[in-house]
Amino acid sequence: MGAFQQLFKSIQMKQSGKVAVEAIPPGQPFPLEFAGTTNDVNLALFISLTCRECVYLLSDLPSFLSGFAGGVRMFVKGKEEEIRQLTDYYEFDFPVYPIREDEMTDLYKVPSTPYLYVADKSGIVSGSGNVHSVEELTELIKTLSPQK
Repeated sequence: MGAFQQLFKSIQMKQSGKVAVEAIPPGQPFPLEFAGTTNDVNLALFISLTCRECVYLLSDLPSFLSGFAGGVRMFVKGKEEEIRQLTDYYEFDFPVYPIREDEMTDLYKVPSTPYLYVADKSGIVSGSGNVHSVEELTELIKTLSPQK
């Protein structure tokens, strides 16, 4: 997140009375188990259907994910009917979970959307960050993936 975005978010948080959310730090377990995975890299992507950047990212995801060899979980904040239609339209072959705002911030520690956690095969977070494009997504995964 750029300096301006961070400053702007900080001001918004103070005005709204909300406390800024700190992401799950590297080395800590991700709250949802990546059950039965043998993947060296697992992604947990958080989006909101009211977030413009998330919607733009969604349109590019299928082509990116078709070549991705790791595990993927997507968490979507939106109406259940919209989420079902989205899943049907894009034919995602990975779990897509509806999520409430309080779950996103309290349980998964997502500071803003679109947001990505990268975890190893044991479910330990190797890092996280905002991703606004497939290029940013690719770069973050490359940076945070365990080296062989």
